[in-house]
Amino acid sequence: MTIKNICTCTIRATVSVDWAWDPSCITINAGRTLSIHRDPEEDRAEYAYEC
Repeated sequence: MTIKNICTCTIRATVSVDWAWDPSCITINAGRTLSIHRDPEEDRAEYAYEC
């Protein structure tokens, strides 16, 4: 899943996979888009959120 930082500052973000486990937060610089890699066998991510 990719997360785009539309803010003017650096953020830390991750995605919600399920109530018990989410991937580690990643640092995303202003205006950048980065991907969170996870096992494709897992459930789809529901949404992204700032850590």
